[in-house]
Formats: sequence, C-alpha cells, structure tokens
Amino acid sequence: SWEYKAFSISNLPVGDSLYIRFKYGNTNYSGYDAYHYIDDFKIEFDTESVPLTINNSDLDIYNSIIGDSKSYYGIILNESHIVLKNSIVNKILGNGLLNNNSFPIIQNSIFWENGINELYGKQILTSSGSPTISYSLVQNYSNNTTGIYGVFSNGGGNLDANPQFINDNYHLAPLSPAIDTGHPDDIDDCIPPGVGSLSADIGMYGGMNN
Repeated sequence: SWEYKAFSISNLPVGDSLYIRFKYGNTNYSGYDAYHYIDDFKIEFDTESVPLTINNSDLDIYNSIIGDSKSYYGIILNESHIVLKNSIVNKILGNGLLNNNSFPIIQNSIFWENGINELYGKQILTSSGSPTISYSLVQNYSNNTTGIYGVFSNGGGNLDANPQFINDNYHLAPLSPAIDTGHPDDIDDCIPPGVGSLSADIGMYGGMNN
C-alpha cells in the first residue's frame, strides 16, 4: 500500500543541499527481497545542487519529473541499476543524466531541453556502464555531442521530436508525438491524465502507473 505525503520548501540558498529521505519498515518478510519505488514525484531545483543522486541502489522511478535546475547534472547514477519509466528530465543547465558504472532501464520517458549551458549540455552522458533506452523521446537522440554521449543500448521506439509541453506541469498538446507512442505492451491505466487512445503515452502522465 502507498502512503502519500506532500511538502514544500522555499528559500533554499544556492549551494545548500536538500536531502529527501524515504524511510520504510519491512517486518515479517525475512529472506524476501525488498523493492523500492518513487512514484508521482516532482523535483524542481533553482540551485546549483544536483536534484537527484542515486548511489549503489536498485530503484524504480515512475511518473516523475526532475527539472528546472542550475546544476550541471539532473540525475547522477553511481553503480545503480534503476528503472526510469514514464518520467521527464527537463531544463537542466548541464547534462540530464550522468551514468557512472550503472545499467539503468529508461522507458517511456522524456529528456528535453537539457544542456542549457552548451559547454556541458547533453541529454544523457555515460562515463561507464550502459543505459538501455526504449520508447523514449530524447532531444538530439542520434547526436553524441548534445544528445546521448557514450555507450548505450537502443531498445527501439525512440523519438527525437518536440514533446510539445503546453504548461509548467508538462501536459502534452493534442498533437504531441509523445501521445500513444510508448511501449506497445503498456497502456495508459487512467484516461485522463493519459490522452489519446489506451496506448501508452510517453511522459509522466502516461503508462501503467499513471
């Protein structure tokens, strides 16, 4: 079962760090795996701190946004094997994602308008390891200068086209190329917020957990 919490923090000085901890208890399940999920989460950082750093973890992130950051990285993965699904990384000053010795699965997700600082800007930068990217919308997808730099596995179905966000909440315009173009085995579980047909949308409002 899910427990939902909402909070707001303002006036965080530039250079300070904000740590958000997810604490859970797991009892009477000795010998079984524990799974960790982040769902329906929005991180917007108007500072130079990295919004999300994941170290030595297996983590599933669904239907979430990491964006509007003055950091040189939106997400840093260090030896972590995450699933990033139906999520958006947008308007990071530098690289949308830095991949260090990690093997993330990226699906039904959007990397757009990262690399505002052209010196550092790439949507996805891999120093080691290899992400698997499928049915996602990645700006300059085939350009290793500003799109995806380093080794990655192409899982198919990827697009390089403007997602056509219509507001600050990242809703899609009616003719967005992200509508109904997610993984063919997925559907939009709820319409709305999904749009178009039952076929899965790319982005935070689509997919099996929307």
